[in-house]
Amino acid sequence: MPIVLTPPRMLRKVFLCLGLGFAFLLTPGCGGGGGNQGNTGPILSTCPNQTATPPASGPNTLPIYLGSTGGNTICGNFINAPCTDVTFCPSSGTNCQTISNMLVDTGSSGVRIFSSVLSSSGSYSPITVGGSPVGECARFGNGSYGDWGPLVQAYVTLGGEQAVPIPIQIIEPTYAGQYTSSGSSSSGNTSCGSTFAPDTSPTQAGYNGILGVGLGIHWCGTSCTTHSSNNYYFTCSSTTCSPTPLPESSQDQNPVASLPSDNTGVILSIPCPAAAGSSTLTGTLILGIGTESNNTPASGVTAYPASGQPNFVFDTTFQGTTFSSSTYPNLAFIDSGSPAYYFTDSLSTCASPNTSTYCPSSPVSLSAKIAGDGGSPSATIDFSIAAPSFQYPVVGTIGMQGGGFDWGLPFFFGRDVYVGINTRASSLGTGPYWAF
Repeated sequence: MPIVLTPPRMLRKVFLCLGLGFAFLLTPGCGGGGGNQGNTGPILSTCPNQTATPPASGPNTLPIYLGSTGGNTICGNFINAPCTDVTFCPSSGTNCQTISNMLVDTGSSGVRIFSSVLSSSGSYSPITVGGSPVGECARFGNGSYGDWGPLVQAYVTLGGEQAVPIPIQIIEPTYAGQYTSSGSSSSGNTSCGSTFAPDTSPTQAGYNGILGVGLGIHWCGTSCTTHSSNNYYFTCSSTTCSPTPLPESSQDQNPVASLPSDNTGVILSIPCPAAAGSSTLTGTLILGIGTESNNTPASGVTAYPASGQPNFVFDTTFQGTTFSSSTYPNLAFIDSGSPAYYFTDSLSTCASPNTSTYCPSSPVSLSAKIAGDGGSPSATIDFSIAAPSFQYPVVGTIGMQGGGFDWGLPFFFGRDVYVGINTRASSLGTGPYWAF
């Protein structure tokens, strides 16, 4: 999804739901559209350039699960939702709780968790400005929906790593009386606004929380330290909130960047699903790049530098149009939190109400050129788009309409993707970069 709000980049959470028995809420059948269909024919492979390594192990690893793995009933009810487990403590080593179904999101930086899944959410110390607690409006997609709730201090543990103290967001729509539990705005809403649709529960959102391990260290960064009307941070009383600047040290932030050693970035290693789709799939989130024997980049891995704050994007050329840091808001990026490839094409789309999902009459083979910010290095990426099968929660050939070019989760299937954190140096270079 394109980034449409400033100053910071947005989460791009655009999930496709599954119903009972893994029947898509997308309506079966295709229609409408036409025109350029690409090279139609059978899909030779969901992952034409498969390079994923065997699952890694060690204290710097976390399991990634999709679909029905382990009785997964939150992320598993959504298409292409990669999730993992994270441990939270309100203070160092006490009252800790491991939370499953945390969405692994390379399209954002920061940790968010629903208050309803924390047994003691009230014991987390609030982040304050001038003695007043801070609420955050985390906007997704086009800015009309996302997460609302307070910022608190927490100790977060990833895998077998040391717990790190960082600010996180508690997802709580009723915080400071801004919304009802069903997401309706109060008449005196002074935060995200009356047209904003907040996530209200894990089952509605498709996750218990978000583990944002993207290119940035902070969710907003320097833009929010000086601009009071940043649309993200607010000081709140019981029923009223006012915009406020917020120091970077108080902003929600990428927990990987705070680790003592494995803090240069992450690697997502997810195998290839079956061509038609899979019921379940497991992969690995590896912490650090070039800091351990299990995260040393393989020979031939190439880094593609991204632009700096606030957008962290690189170049993608598709059908003669190049999307880059200069084509805002139509940008190009790699995002595990997006379940599909998002791009603009004249491919046929599905029947109503799913007219933004591509449903070509036969599978389509396409390609686009990825390049580092500024044009080099570059590589041509082949991918396939097919009409959803309406049977599986893990699908490698799903595409949706969107501005710019969003290399969503299907891009990760079958390859190791390196996410180099801004300003952190490794053998692949100094972040921000994506590499594969």
